[in-house]
Amino acid sequence: MKLYEQLLQEEYVNNIYSSIENNPRIPISHGIHHILNVVKYCKRLSEIFNLDGKEKETLLVSAVMHDVAQVFLQPNHAKNGAFIVKEMLEKNETIDPEYIKKCVDIDRVCKIIECHGGKNEEENEDKLSCLLI
Repeated sequence: MKLYEQLLQEEYVNNIYSSIENNPRIPISHGIHHILNVVKYCKRLSEIFNLDGKEKETLLVSAVMHDVAQVFLQPNHAKNGAFIVKEMLEKNETIDPEYIKKCVDIDRVCKIIECHGGKNEEENEDKLSCLLI
């Protein structure tokens, strides 16, 4: 099973996206249905752009995790999400962190998540950031 699929099955991740999906204070759904759609589109884009295994997995992990900070209703969820995801991946209690490091570049995942708003020109410099946007 791919890392992004394992993350989708983690109770913590599911609880976060359930909380987001069921919160009427979040005007646009950023729950699990949104995440699954983003993953689906990123899979297709990874095929179109012929990403290799690690790049593809990095993009898909970023897709799964990009909106975790929405649960806190903070204005800068992208930057805060990058911080949360770094902790989640480096100190994961259900998936071996060494396995995670073999599958993805954690710092790049965090940078992609931090840049997924696409509002600044510098956010468009990384190919994977552009694909997630």
